[in-house]
Amino acid sequence: MKLYIDNLPVDIDSSTAVSISLSITTITDPQKGRTGYTRSIRIPMTPLNDSVLRYAAEIHGRDRFNAAEHTGRIEHEGAVMIEGPLYLSRCERSGGRGYYEVHIIGASKEWARRAASRSLRTTGIDYSKTLTGPNIMTSWTGSTPVRFLPVMREKPTYDYSSGNVIPAMKVLSCDDYHPFIHAATLLRAIFAESGYTVESNFVDGEMFSSLYISGNYPIRDVSVQKANMDFFARRFAPRSAIANSSGRVYADPYRVAYTVGNIVDTADPMQVSGGVSYDDVFTNGGCFRMDDDRVAFIPASAVSVGFQYHIKYTTDYYMKSRTELTGFNRIYLGEDSTRTFKLVNSYPDRRTSFRPARKYALIVFDHLAGRQYQLRYSAETSTGGITTESLAAVSTRFSTVTVATTLPVSNPVLYYRTSSTGSWNLYAGDWALYDGFVTETGTTDVELTVRTPPESVTPSKPKFFDQIYFGGANTGMAITISDKVWVRPVFYAQPTEGSTVTFADVAAHSATQMDFINAMRQMFNLCFHTDNRARRVRIEPRDDFYSDSRIVDWTRRIDLDKPVTVEELGGDLAQTMVWCYRSGDGAVTRYNQSAGDKMGYWSARVENTAAADSISVWENPMFTCTLNAANVYVGAPSASLIQTGDTSAETLDRTEDLNFEPKIVRYEGMKPLSVNELWGWPSDASAYPKLAFHAPDKGYTLCFEDRDGCAGLHSRYDRDIRLWNNSRRVTLWLDLDPVDVESLSFPTGTGPDFNSIFRLDLDGEQGYYTLEEVCNYNPSAASTKCIFIKHIQ
Repeated sequence: MKLYIDNLPVDIDSSTAVSISLSITTITDPQKGRTGYTRSIRIPMTPLNDSVLRYAAEIHGRDRFNAAEHTGRIEHEGAVMIEGPLYLSRCERSGGRGYYEVHIIGASKEWARRAASRSLRTTGIDYSKTLTGPNIMTSWTGSTPVRFLPVMREKPTYDYSSGNVIPAMKVLSCDDYHPFIHAATLLRAIFAESGYTVESNFVDGEMFSSLYISGNYPIRDVSVQKANMDFFARRFAPRSAIANSSGRVYADPYRVAYTVGNIVDTADPMQVSGGVSYDDVFTNGGCFRMDDDRVAFIPASAVSVGFQYHIKYTTDYYMKSRTELTGFNRIYLGEDSTRTFKLVNSYPDRRTSFRPARKYALIVFDHLAGRQYQLRYSAETSTGGITTESLAAVSTRFSTVTVATTLPVSNPVLYYRTSSTGSWNLYAGDWALYDGFVTETGTTDVELTVRTPPESVTPSKPKFFDQIYFGGANTGMAITISDKVWVRPVFYAQPTEGSTVTFADVAAHSATQMDFINAMRQMFNLCFHTDNRARRVRIEPRDDFYSDSRIVDWTRRIDLDKPVTVEELGGDLAQTMVWCYRSGDGAVTRYNQSAGDKMGYWSARVENTAAADSISVWENPMFTCTLNAANVYVGAPSASLIQTGDTSAETLDRTEDLNFEPKIVRYEGMKPLSVNELWGWPSDASAYPKLAFHAPDKGYTLCFEDRDGCAGLHSRYDRDIRLWNNSRRVTLWLDLDPVDVESLSFPTGTGPDFNSIFRLDLDGEQGYYTLEEVCNYNPSAASTKCIFIKHIQ
């Protein structure tokens, strides 16, 4: 046997013997891989050893051996028995002789030690992006480690209705998008920064490649600013105005026309106007107050601050197309903050649900003067046949038509001609049939919450709110500002529109890299097989870890003079084994309570009477379950968004906190919306970026249980359950060579390995087994105790 320290041979006693143990958990479990196994060795104090160990026994010596990292290696007959970090435990001198005691940590993984001590946000992913509309939109496609994707945040709402047929249109803003990190990119980066590469069919597969984890913003302490300068201001009453020749209405108290006055009126709970007062308004330090006729924010000291506006209004509209209305669709809140959006035409086009005996509004959006139209449809005759009928002939952009017949009708089609003698041609332009009460003009409600970028405000240079205006309308269109409008300052504890963020800014979870690795391992029953020499890690689910093509016959290695022990599995487990996710998601909590269910929860019974009468719960260390919700946005009711946050949480009023419990979801890419629907800011497109945790329409779920016809992740553990309930553990003694142990310690894929299938002929019958542990291998011993599990497909 030979010992090397930092690749230098050292002197050892001829009687020195070292035994090592190997187990599959040490090989495949990242947590066990942090420390491996440790062996202590005593070596004599010789001139050679004194030099290699830097004369560590000298009490007054200046050098300390353990001040630097060292490696150790033990070889036997040219085969490496143990290799890894080495440190000096102690030095001992007695009777003119001395010894050094060193420890070698074998089978340890550098990546595991680093991952356990490094926070997730320190992962070396090169990323920097400014939060702007175009950058948010471009993150939805292409290859990028971070995507900003829409979520439905649970937050307090205010009741508001103007009595219109269509509900208020909620306008998207930067806060409606949250960073999501590509799980595969993050996993590979964790290993890469420790010098390891990842080999995995599973990680490269379609399913894992679609996984994203929700990001988390750092929170800066702004308690001092809030205590001294926070406010919450509201309006006393609605107010209406009409657009000027530029299509604008101002929030300016000094204008005599085309104005709705101050955007908000008061932050004083004692102030009363028109019999109205508010008990939720406030102004710390009197920083929000009237300055002449203007409302102003006058801070106690210089501060960098943005403002959050919750704006609701009713606008006149004119139907521009099947998808868009003309009206007030632009809000100017300052030099660096203009929000422009599309007013969505959410009236349903009835061409696909054409019915007899109904009155319809026909609108030809691309109408040109002088053009004539004829509306035709298919009708069923009294004898059961189908005929084509003409419903109406019109020559205007808007008209009403009535289907007189009571027999079934379908397929309304519009034809046109440009003169009274011309031929009729199929009209391919933009037109629609609406319910008979619909007109070209009307009113619709708009609602949005938007934050402005930070700006410098001082006592001598206060913030006035009289430069705000609403635009985009036609001259003479009316707007009514609701009394539900409010404004508050934002002392940015987190990034917002206009902020530049790095990977550390979007991944500020209170979690280590190992927490993330263990979260993925818990979901998919992953094995991490490390080749320290090649600096390579193979990652596969346990089902795919064992290779049926690599069968090793060790029958002739069996020491027949030693006992063979057989025991049934499961006796050292709990009777009930549970896999689940963390709690903390409000939507899932409500669903579980109302349905009497446990989303993401799966349990299995261990059928061994020796199992403990208890429940063992393997909860995911990071992630919660997630539910989707549709009908979130008026313009895109078919869009399905993941729900985040918890309205029952005590932190409800912390509107600046955009974070929520970590989530794991699949990104489906850009999903088309239903006909005539449009996604809002920043794309105004007919598709939106789709996330889901549970998607029966796509045939997948990340729940552990089977749900809605989708196979759950418990399938990754079904083999383990079958093993516990049907297999046996066999302990016997084998005659192993040093090269066999080296192959187990340092897997190369060419020799026996822990992912091999071993053939052992026992009791006259051929059987196949997986290796669980090699116990105290000593090259000088005749045989070594080994533990196997009977293999089950």
